Amino acid sequence: MSIQFRCPACGNGIEIADDRAGQPVECPRCATAMMAPAPGETVPMPVAPQVIPYSGRIEVPRGDRWTLWWILLWCCGGAAALLMIAAVLHPAIVRVHVLSSRTVCAANLSGIAKGLSIYAVDGNQGLPIAAHWPEQVATATGQVNYVGRIGSKRGVANQPKAGETSEVDGPDGREISTTRNLWTLVRMGSVMPASFICSEAGDQKNEEDYPMDYWDFGSGDVPKAAAQPQSGAWYKQVSYGYQVPYGRYGRPGYQGDPRCVLAADKGPFGIAAESGASAPPRPPAGLSAKSSPDDWRPWNSPNHGGIGKGEGQNILFVDGRVEWANKPLAGPKDDNIYTQWPRPDATEAEAIFGTAPSRLLPNLTPQADTDALIYP
Repeated sequence: MSIQFRCPACGNGIEIADDRAGQPVECPRCATAMMAPAPGETVPMPVAPQVIPYSGRIEVPRGDRWTLWWILLWCCGGAAALLMIAAVLHPAIVRVHVLSSRTVCAANLSGIAKGLSIYAVDGNQGLPIAAHWPEQVATATGQVNYVGRIGSKRGVANQPKAGETSEVDGPDGREISTTRNLWTLVRMGSVMPASFICSEAGDQKNEEDYPMDYWDFGSGDVPKAAAQPQSGAWYKQVSYGYQVPYGRYGRPGYQGDPRCVLAADKGPFGIAAESGASAPPRPPAGLSAKSSPDDWRPWNSPNHGGIGKGEGQNILFVDGRVEWANKPLAGPKDDNIYTQWPRPDATEAEAIFGTAPSRLLPNLTPQADTDALIYP
């Protein structure tokens, strides 16, 4: 007789002689080793896994559902907490960035101060003053139109003398920017074009390949005989203004009062005159040196905060100091550094007002040696 059974692993039918009952045998199909059953003994077969048709949704055991809800609530709570932390920290992070930008801006002015000092040593204590048609009589307006003249007569590449001006140039000596004097430091190699950029102002540094061939900010060749360029785009190559040097008084130098201003963040009137933006209105009669910094925002430099919202300006003084001021008032009389005094003997109260350079008044000059007039 024989014993018949199936392999418990693969279900293959196996037949052996009855004398091999209880002995080890091997499935001829899957080679699974097993013990042969005794006659009449049943070998258990594997149970096929139950296939449950997909119903379109995931069934979660009821006991685990609360766990999932807690996980979801925890994730949502964590995300909300992170958003709250970010909202709290964001103003602080922005403020740190602003203060860092001011520090870099002040460092730029300090570098400009060093460049001016080097120039003064070479020039017998004189500071850069571009050769221009000389002032014959002390008046409130000079002989030089400097508004809208950034890049004027900046010269020609490989012709270092092409942009040079002189006192006998006639009309050519009457159309000269104030930024031309700052560019002198680039020509000397003591200050790089990037150092004239305040990161908060959104300006872009001059990218001239051979900056020492030129005499002013701008781009490309502008011979002396060329028509005056529109300088709106070139205004964005310099973030600082210089004391207007083209009158009988207030010419920049180290011989005067050390509290006088040499340079500063460019003012709110220059951006209007150079790029066509709206100029701030005349300060109201009630505004004074004691007014809050917020009241002075429209008349601060737009470099730090934007047009009409300026938080203040960095100011470079004759003695080399660079200070942050939240109002545009500085100098021996704490006058408005971006406007001309109303008269030569202006009082301190009067000196905070005054007249600003504009397209209609392109040649204003300081009324006295201590009258700060920074442009642009």
